[in-house]
Amino acid sequence: MQEIFRTQDIVEVSFVKSLLDSAGIRYFVFGEHLNSLVGDLVGDDISACRFMVLEDDMDDALDVLEDAGLFDEDEEYEEDE
Repeated sequence: MQEIFRTQDIVEVSFVKSLLDSAGIRYFVFGEHLNSLVGDLVGDDISACRFMVLEDDMDDALDVLEDAGLFDEDEEYEEDE
């Protein structure tokens, strides 16, 4: 799985979930429940929600985020190795 998006904003989490669901892209959100409990009380790396998709779905998912204005294709995205 590859991370495609990271946020601490619970509203943004709902928005991205809706976008990916509508596009039929399977995903998993790491840290969603932790974020709702602690929010901004701890650092971004600990409480951020991280959206993960299968490597095969990564390009489609990034296209969906770009269309929604959440990702700029001109920016280089760091992929986990």
